[in-house]
Amino acid sequence: MQKSLFIMRFTSFLRIIALPIAISASFSPLPLAAQTEALDEALARIDVSGRQRMFAQRMAGLSCLVSLDIEAETHAREALEIRDQYRETLENLRAGNPEIDITAETDTNVKRAIAAAIVPFEELSDLLSVFETRSTLATQRLQAISVSSSQVFETAATLASQVQASRSSALHDLTLIKSMIINISGRQRMLAEKAFKEFCLAQAGADTQKNLERLDETVRIFDNTLGALINGLPGMILPPPNDEIKTKLEEVRGVWEPVKAILDRALEEEIMDHDEVHFATEELETVRMLMNEAVALYDLAEES
Repeated sequence: MQKSLFIMRFTSFLRIIALPIAISASFSPLPLAAQTEALDEALARIDVSGRQRMFAQRMAGLSCLVSLDIEAETHAREALEIRDQYRETLENLRAGNPEIDITAETDTNVKRAIAAAIVPFEELSDLLSVFETRSTLATQRLQAISVSSSQVFETAATLASQVQASRSSALHDLTLIKSMIINISGRQRMLAEKAFKEFCLAQAGADTQKNLERLDETVRIFDNTLGALINGLPGMILPPPNDEIKTKLEEVRGVWEPVKAILDRALEEEIMDHDEVHFATEELETVRMLMNEAVALYDLAEES
């Protein structure tokens, strides 16, 4: 029964994050060089738009650490840096940037999604502007940042989906491994940031019950997906294609499990001291970095 419930939830999760990578019967193949160029740009766009979801979570998580006076100056500065990266990425997606192999956007739906993403982001940017003059944050402003960052995340997720949908014809020959990198392995990095945000906000007393509910779901999805990546899930997720990737995923699990134990205590509404909050958020960052390394290994495996 528990396994069936997991498969149902996981299937629902995949429907949310994995857009069909398909080609219609009317598709006319491009010359090989043009196909390669189109695929490269599609993957670049998917990568940078997907990272926006992660940045939306991290800006709020870093703000939370500032509010708790945990390395406040460092985390305030990083929040502003990510804010500026977010704004720059939106402009790159709209107008193009040859340095990252992206041309100006022409798809109407994507341009609308970019415009929609700008609105809540500017509100969040205004809230973060306090860090330009000081490294402190009142609980009321932190709560506003929590709400605003959730709106930014939603529009970032919509934008990422529209980007992938708009490039579906370029992705028609994508391998299963590459599809996994885009839709599952890369998603884990965002979930690590999401857990960081929700855990810290709950500990800081900002929208506590709502963030605990979200954290419960985030932890469950991350944990189940990591297990599926390590062991495979028939019909859904390929097992690791080589021992190096499996070892890296096991390394992720080795860091994740002690953090999960802390998150589970938080879900029981236990309040941690600042040292433990800092440890958990730092280890979640390690999880994200290790998942980056795993994604890179998947890329190498796909190329070979």
